[in-house]
Amino acid sequence: MNEKKSFFQNMNRIPSSVRKIFLLLCKFLFAIIILLILQRYDILQIDLLEDLFRRPLLLSGLVLYIGSTFFLCALRWQMLMKIQNIEVLFSHVFSAVYVSAFVSLFLPGAISGDVVRTVIGLKFNNNQKLNIALSVIMDRLIGMMGLVTLGFFAGVFICFTKKESSIILINICMIFFFIIILFLMISFFSKRILEIMNIKNWNEKKSIYQLIHKAVNALAVYGRSPKSMMHCWGISVIVHAQHLTLLLACGIIIGMSGVESSLYAFAGVVAFIINFLPVTPGGLGVGEITFSHVIEVVSSHTNEFQAYGSMMLAYRSVLALSLVPALLFLFQTYRLFRKMEK
Repeated sequence: MNEKKSFFQNMNRIPSSVRKIFLLLCKFLFAIIILLILQRYDILQIDLLEDLFRRPLLLSGLVLYIGSTFFLCALRWQMLMKIQNIEVLFSHVFSAVYVSAFVSLFLPGAISGDVVRTVIGLKFNNNQKLNIALSVIMDRLIGMMGLVTLGFFAGVFICFTKKESSIILINICMIFFFIIILFLMISFFSKRILEIMNIKNWNEKKSIYQLIHKAVNALAVYGRSPKSMMHCWGISVIVHAQHLTLLLACGIIIGMSGVESSLYAFAGVVAFIINFLPVTPGGLGVGEITFSHVIEVVSSHTNEFQAYGSMMLAYRSVLALSLVPALLFLFQTYRLFRKMEK
C-alpha cells in the first residue's frame, strides 16, 4: 500500500507538461500497435497504398477536392458566430479552422482541435469568450449532425435493399433517427422548451436540472435562427458527403471491390464518429479497425473483407496531405498574435 502511495506521489511531482507529452507518446505507440495488429491479420495492407501514390496527378486532384471542405467548414462556423453577433473576418475564421484541423492529426480526438480553434478564436475576439466557445461546440454538434444524417439514410437504404438486415444496423439507424429528431426540436422549439423549464423552475432545482436548463438556455440562442441552422446543417451534409466520396475513391484506386457504396458510407460514418474519441492521435488505427469491423458485421460476405482498413488509411493519408499547407497558416497566425500582443 505504501509503495502504491509513493508511486503516485512521485507521479504528481512530475510537471504536468511532461505528463501530457508522455501520455501523447503512449497514445502514438498504442496507435502503432493497433496498425501492426491489423496488418498482422491482413485487415490492413499498407502496400496497397502504393497504387494511390503512384498517380501524382490523381492524388493532387483528391487533395484539392478534400481541401475545399475547409472553406465550407469556415463558412459554417462564421454563420454560427454571426447568429451571436460575433464579427470575425473570414480569413481569420479559415485560419483557425485549418490550423485546428492540422493539429487534430497529432492530438487525440477531434475535441483537441476544437480546443485549439477556441483559443485562436479568442485571440481574434477576446470580448466574447463564452459566445465563441459556444459557437465552437455548436459547430461540432452540427458537423456531427451532417454525419448522422448521411449515416441514417445510408443505413435505411441498406435495410431496404438487403433481405436480412443486421440488428446492430437497425439499432444504429434508430439512434441516428433519435439524434436527428432531437436536433430538429432544438432548432425549432428550444425557445418554447426554455419557457416550460422556467415555469417549472428548473434553474432552482437539483444540479442536473440546472445543467440541462443552462444547456437549453445556451442552445436557445441558435434556436432563434432556425433558417441559419438549417443552412449550417446542409453545409455539414455536403462536407461529410465529400469526405465519404473521397473514402470511396481511395477504395476504388487501391483495388477494393465487392461492397455497395451505401455500406462504405455507413461504415465510414461510424468510423468518423469513433475518430472523435480521444483514444489515439487523429483516431489513427481506431478508425481503421472500426471501418473494417462494421463492414464485416453488416455485410454477409465476410470472407472478402480482410483489407478494408486500408481504405481508411488511404483516406487519412490524402487528408493529411491536404493539411500540409496549414504549417504556413500556423506560422502566419503566430506572427499575427505577436503583433496583436504588441
